[in-house]
Amino acid sequence: MTRSLRTFVVAGLAALSLILAGLSGGAAAAQTATPAQNWVTANPFGMFIHYNMSTYKDVQVAEPTASPSDFNPTNLDPDQWAKAIKSAGMTFGVLTAKHHDGFALWPTAYSTHDIAASPYKGGQGDIVREYVDAMRANGLKVGLYFSIWDQKNGDNTQLVKDQLKELLENYGQIDYLWFDGWGWKVPYSTIPYQPVRDYIRQLSPNTVVANNDHQKSLATTDVIVNEIANSVDNFPAATNTQPNDASDTLDPNGTWFHTTSTGSPRSAGDILTKLQRLKAGNSLYLLDVGPDKTGAIPQNYLDRLQEIGSVPGDQNLAYDQTAESKSAYSSDNLASKAVDDNPGTLFASDTTDKQWWEVSLSQPYALSRAEIVFRKDEDIPTERQNFEVWVSNNHDMDQEHTVACTVGATALPHASTYTCKLPAGTWQYVAVVKTDTKTLTLAEVRVLGH
Repeated sequence: MTRSLRTFVVAGLAALSLILAGLSGGAAAAQTATPAQNWVTANPFGMFIHYNMSTYKDVQVAEPTASPSDFNPTNLDPDQWAKAIKSAGMTFGVLTAKHHDGFALWPTAYSTHDIAASPYKGGQGDIVREYVDAMRANGLKVGLYFSIWDQKNGDNTQLVKDQLKELLENYGQIDYLWFDGWGWKVPYSTIPYQPVRDYIRQLSPNTVVANNDHQKSLATTDVIVNEIANSVDNFPAATNTQPNDASDTLDPNGTWFHTTSTGSPRSAGDILTKLQRLKAGNSLYLLDVGPDKTGAIPQNYLDRLQEIGSVPGDQNLAYDQTAESKSAYSSDNLASKAVDDNPGTLFASDTTDKQWWEVSLSQPYALSRAEIVFRKDEDIPTERQNFEVWVSNNHDMDQEHTVACTVGATALPHASTYTCKLPAGTWQYVAVVKTDTKTLTLAEVRVLGH
């Protein structure tokens, strides 16, 4: 991956669909859903596993001249990957079987640029085999990434068919096949879509295809791909009715392969909010985690994945809810800017005494934690100290409340996320209250619970 629809339902048809669903217990809806739609509905959350030669060359796209001898994991453990997927509440994975440089993680008969030419297991290794076996042993669905753009072997329709035949016939059922480089790097006039798609149906009729061609049309894919990382594509609209895939990275720096540029993982609340938005837009969330050079997922990423899946049903209950504040620095810095799932916007108050910001949830909920995101602004004196987090069931800020967390005079880092564990009980209002007379600034406030 190198870079980086809205349809209106006719009211009469929608009403007819509801009537039919009511008469048949939902059978009508099930009959009209495509296999791709069924896949998205049943598998809303999965892990992208970018792991290939790029991991060892410390780049996002390795050169095709890289030597297979450079690929030498010392602690490869696909069972660790699978268990990490399960810990996050995901149901499937997608492994980069072949990336743009053409290096294949299985011993392909159609290229010498493959795992068989590497030192791994003395040239007898097959990482695709280890991966699919670990996934199935853990009750997970199997997906593979395959780059049509092959810088080592060239643009060759027959090579594509030959290697797909190996993958689709030798490794059991491949549930999800994710293509890249097709349509935007290798044109359809060079490798046509339909003959390859028909060939896949012949080999593996139940495989669902997601093609990252950036054309947003079901003419060249079963599931429309949105490359969310690095803002290549936008989130599918909540009114979207076509099956979508939103691909993103757990790394805040947008690296797909684990390199020295990979940072600490994004917060659980951030990921859960994205998942919440995507489900509303008829899209699955394919979240990337790249194993490191040893072949293992780093511990801080394992911990974050487990945190994401630790409380079933948790979501950001503050997202897009009503937020109010004592004051606003300007019309560009209203209270709503802290609940728009966009840390690039900013709520900011003026500098009078006892500034506060409050979000009203739709009803009382069992809340687990609040995440407060801070960022620096060139024009506003942003503050990350001397504040409290309150919870209550009173909308009036002067009425009874519970102080959940207190942050003193030691400033939190810019571009950081402060997590406050909220007390047991059910709460409808969450507030951030300044305890000095400086500006209250919040890039984002997420309230996790169910």
